[in-house]
Amino acid sequence: MRKGEIFATDERPPRLHIVGIGVNTYTGPKLKSLRLAVTDVTELASALSAIAKAGGYDVPEPILLPEDKAKKENIARSFKDLAALDLQQQDGLIVLLAGHGVSDGKCYYYVPFGANLGDGRDVTTEGVTCEEWEDWIGKVQVGKKALFIDTCENADATTIFRAS
Repeated sequence: MRKGEIFATDERPPRLHIVGIGVNTYTGPKLKSLRLAVTDVTELASALSAIAKAGGYDVPEPILLPEDKAKKENIARSFKDLAALDLQQQDGLIVLLAGHGVSDGKCYYYVPFGANLGDGRDVTTEGVTCEEWEDWIGKVQVGKKALFIDTCENADATTIFRAS
């Protein structure tokens, strides 16, 4: 390895995987729609990608789930697909969340696209729970992880990285 290199020449460069999830449009009386969640996630993913490439990382195309692509099942599938890749400890993961978030004092819930709150449904049934985040992110076996959350009530999100 020569001075200034971050990896040996016989190794592949470290990869930085970026997952961006943003929802502006919410329906129903309990959640008002937002204006900048999707733009924030998209622009931040692009900026982080450029910075990482300039720093020597291999950066696959960011996984962006804006609006109707940010349904709970699509989020889960994206992390499952990511966890199945050839990941190494030198790799990294950045997760960007923007939209509505809710805490019940014990757990942080991200409110995905299509969540229908009311009529017996609440964030515990419609949201992405802290346990689900912990499971999904924990299965992505990389050495470095960061989570950026641009939602309300995100203080309880710190539990997501307990075991990952």
